[in-house]
Amino acid sequence: MTTNDNIIRNRDEIKAEEPPPPPPPLLLASGNILHKFPEFLLLILPYIADRIVWNSIVSSNKKIYKKTKEDVETYLPPWPMNFKLRVPGYSVSNPVWSPDGTQIACITHRPDSKIVIFDQRYGLIRFHRHGDDIHRLEFSPDGSFIVSVGRDKFVRVWNFNTTEGYQLQEWNISQELVEDALCMNIEIDVSPCCRYAVVLFGRKVLLKDVQNNGKTIKSLLIPEMEWGKQIMFSSIDGHRSIFIGSKNRAGNNKTIKIWRPYDDDVDEDDPNTTVSFIAILEQSSDTGFSSAFALSRDNSMLAMYSEEPEDYKIMLYSVDNEKNSTTKRLTLKQSFPARCTSIQFTPDNNYISYKNQDGSLAFWDITTGREVSDIMNITYNNNNNKHIHAAVDFSPTGSGRRVLVQYYNGRPGNGFYIASYW
Repeated sequence: MTTNDNIIRNRDEIKAEEPPPPPPPLLLASGNILHKFPEFLLLILPYIADRIVWNSIVSSNKKIYKKTKEDVETYLPPWPMNFKLRVPGYSVSNPVWSPDGTQIACITHRPDSKIVIFDQRYGLIRFHRHGDDIHRLEFSPDGSFIVSVGRDKFVRVWNFNTTEGYQLQEWNISQELVEDALCMNIEIDVSPCCRYAVVLFGRKVLLKDVQNNGKTIKSLLIPEMEWGKQIMFSSIDGHRSIFIGSKNRAGNNKTIKIWRPYDDDVDEDDPNTTVSFIAILEQSSDTGFSSAFALSRDNSMLAMYSEEPEDYKIMLYSVDNEKNSTTKRLTLKQSFPARCTSIQFTPDNNYISYKNQDGSLAFWDITTGREVSDIMNITYNNNNNKHIHAAVDFSPTGSGRRVLVQYYNGRPGNGFYIASYW
């Protein structure tokens, strides 16, 4: 019978009914896909983040396996989860991503300095000895060469696509430097067009033509009593600029300036310049600003750390190239009374990462200005606060949500890992 439109049935009636037929077999089961739709799986292979699953699919079908071997550039296996950068017999430092996220360059130390490449498909690729201890490594934006800087004040340009690491150029920077800065390290960056490199050393800035054996085509001397600390190319709203962070020798005044060695109405490949060196942000000692700054991936935002007494925070600015200025956009306040470090923008420019007081990685949401509680997927942490992780370098946009992380455990053997984040 029916009551209030609901059907009420007794137990005997239910038992007397025939059981329903079993559901049809799943048409998209793994085995059926592998045998019937290999072309479909080839399309989704680039989106599979687990290397074990990727290898399982590729090895289960001859057509897929053959295709991945014929086109190794298109069908790359993903990086292994929590992959450690390990070179037997050596310690490694300064890891950097290639522009496409398929390689990582590192420096080895003791008994000699070498450049090594970790390749997403082939694993470890060794270079020969660089010379003196290497201070810095950087890929060109198009991935065609690597620039290395030694403590011997030599800059070397490498073709890294062979195991020999063929050296293309060598620049002796010490011949062009201010004498009283010889104890400082060289900072370097490569232009977006890959033709130029800018070198910072003490008060001297050199703009060099990579296509002309590193010839210096323009130079700049930072004002007296200042030291350059950071340098990087940028391109915002069509303005080709070089950001330079400096501080005075007393350490109580920090400045970020823009150098534009290009005319606005000429092609970037033409180095005929109208030199401009404009301060866009300056802070004195009472604010406690660090000389280091972070620039967003799209070069539109700048972040600096402030440690005013009992008011620890990050100051976020928008960069206005038309007015040669910065505008304060947001103050990101910390939830803990200690200095945060390792400040970086994520590739999507939506978050700023930092290392908090217990050594773990955390994030600020730029849209809301709030700290994000989600933790990164790092299996080596094991919730042990003695194990400190610091973000070193985020993978490029489009190569997966991965970040190089430095791991400290208070003992020899600290290393670098590829970690994933939410």
